[in-house]
Amino acid sequence: MDPREVQLHNCKFFDASGIEMWKDVVSAAETGAKSTRSMIAAKGRASRLGERSLGHIDPGAASGVIILRMMRVYF
Repeated sequence: MDPREVQLHNCKFFDASGIEMWKDVVSAAETGAKSTRSMIAAKGRASRLGERSLGHIDPGAASGVIILRMMRVYF
């Protein structure tokens, strides 16, 4: 399960406010995105880089964090 989904489920279960929920979801997304630095890309454009993709955050994960940050502001 995705870290964002886990946080969202926990917030629903513990009846967190909207502000708390978004804070937790964005935090989990940031943690998940940072964890992609230790992964070797196997799919997408970065897959041809092989070992050279180590140490770089996955662009999809990074853009997901940006989207969730904006959703936190407007929802």
